[in-house]
Amino acid sequence: MAARQAISTESTPGVSNVAGSYVIKKKNTKSCVWKEFGIRSDEKGKVIESEKERPMCLTCGKGVQAKGSNTTNLFQHLRDNHPAIYSQLAPEIPSKRGDSHPDKQPSMVQLTLQETPKRLGKYSAHSSEAKELNKAVTFYIAKDAMPVFTVTKPGFKHLLSKLNPRYEVPSRKHFTEHEIPSLYSDIRDNKFQPAFTKASFFSSTTDLWTSGSCDPYLAFTIHFIDASWNLTSYCLDTVPLYADHTGENIAETTTDILENWNLDVTRLVAMTTDNGSNVVAAYRNLNILRVSCFGHNLDLAIKKGLDIQQVQRALARCHSLVELFHRSWKKTRDLREKQRQLDLPQHKIMGDVSTRRGSTFSMISRILEQQQAISAVIADERKYWHKMPNDAEFTTLEIVYDVLKPLSSLTDALAGEKQVTASAVIPVSKHVKSVLEPESADNQLKARMKNIIWSDLQNRYGEDEDFYNTLSLASFVDPRFKHRHLERKEEIVEVMKKECMEFYSPPCSTTTTTQVLEPPPSKKLKGLAGLLASIEKDDQTTSQSHSTLSPEEKINLEITLYLEAPFLEPEGDPLSWSRREDVRYPTIAQVARKYLSICGTSVPSERMFSLSGHIASDSRNRLLPENVNKLVFFG
Repeated sequence: MAARQAISTESTPGVSNVAGSYVIKKKNTKSCVWKEFGIRSDEKGKVIESEKERPMCLTCGKGVQAKGSNTTNLFQHLRDNHPAIYSQLAPEIPSKRGDSHPDKQPSMVQLTLQETPKRLGKYSAHSSEAKELNKAVTFYIAKDAMPVFTVTKPGFKHLLSKLNPRYEVPSRKHFTEHEIPSLYSDIRDNKFQPAFTKASFFSSTTDLWTSGSCDPYLAFTIHFIDASWNLTSYCLDTVPLYADHTGENIAETTTDILENWNLDVTRLVAMTTDNGSNVVAAYRNLNILRVSCFGHNLDLAIKKGLDIQQVQRALARCHSLVELFHRSWKKTRDLREKQRQLDLPQHKIMGDVSTRRGSTFSMISRILEQQQAISAVIADERKYWHKMPNDAEFTTLEIVYDVLKPLSSLTDALAGEKQVTASAVIPVSKHVKSVLEPESADNQLKARMKNIIWSDLQNRYGEDEDFYNTLSLASFVDPRFKHRHLERKEEIVEVMKKECMEFYSPPCSTTTTTQVLEPPPSKKLKGLAGLLASIEKDDQTTSQSHSTLSPEEKINLEITLYLEAPFLEPEGDPLSWSRREDVRYPTIAQVARKYLSICGTSVPSERMFSLSGHIASDSRNRLLPENVNKLVFFG
């Protein structure tokens, strides 16, 4: 051990020179250990900030970490490196440190936030803290559709280590084999099953999709109204379908899903799908009522209306323009400059995508909006002028725009899965018919397009009686519509009465053989009290007269009162209304639970494939189909 050499400087009292470094004594301290340590300073006694929490041993000149004036490390240094000095201080330690054993490390010292994780170590993999943090990471992966290999990324690990240094992220394999299946089972058993068990009926949507890694999937989503009148959806299965997508194979896969989840087919009201011939055949073979997706039908009808040579020529010019601006950053730059000069919106040229509904209208709308700016850009380079629509073609585009504009918002109008949609199919179809009615001012092209679109839409819905009755009943039990938009009102009212009879349950009544005693004569009341008593007596008489009605008469009365009641406002929620009024209209409420769960479009299952595509993307092509299924279920 080197001998201590502390030399006081003449110029600055209190400053010592130890092993070539200037040090000063720590002020305002009572611990005896500070006799052996000093704080590094300059020759004038000004503390060096970087050394403020690293006192220097006056014996060996070594700096010792001591954050927040904590003396634990200082005593430790003396005991390990300078036992003779530590022994000299031992008599003072009990009185200063409260330690009756001076030969032991001082105790009861509060650790700093930075020191705590290092002293306590990592959480055990089986500790409750580690398990809760594992669940949180799993929820993050599932809810935000993140790749499972996120847990192996250095940046993610660094983030978690800063948030909680004691937590060590498990391996990717641990999450795929344990945490994700555990969360899946927890949601299935503790959230889905209890809610679904209380549901009397359910509907479903389904769709087919192929991932980027060429794995074909079938999604099966169910929808039901829970006990609190909330429309609830779960994508129960996203299963690989490697067999040919024939009607028989689709039907077999659907049957397996129903059996695996113990779903009673008699509770399945309807299944909403697209119009693929294989899908139509599959559910016809299963004897399941199929509702044709309204959005898909309208989109196909619009495409039929666009399949006119005159329109196709104009659209081809649009596609050529889109390609020009999408492939040239210079043209895009020039377009922005022309937009600025012409005071036009700074919008990019949009293309149409065959799988995205309404994209053709968006493309036409954008090109008409930016016609001046596009012309100005093309005029600078005449070699591209052939890509520009001529005057006749712009006129055609304007006609197409006029036809499609009232329909543009309808393709996705019934796409919500948290709101009632099937009840709106007939009212929306009626609106489509009205906007496609020919007008005297229509030119030949506009009249032809309107006729083609409406005729095709009618053909796609066909004349199926069960299908029409199902949508009619859904509309009837929706207090926004009732039978206002139905063509065969009286017929649907009769169908509704039969439906109500299946749900009718007589009110509980008790009988007694006890002799009925005459009530004592009551005091005759006057004024307001007498009036109220009279009203109460009349109400009781009316109630008793209703109780003598037959079930058919009670249902007729309930339907009559329902139809006479005010309509719910268009922006109102029919489920909230039913929750409030199910006591007043108990039988109609039961029918509503059945038919308002039906989806007007298959978008919920289609949306699952947007999620699936994000989950089973190229960066996650190693994800097994069973894990894709579980992760989509969380979505």
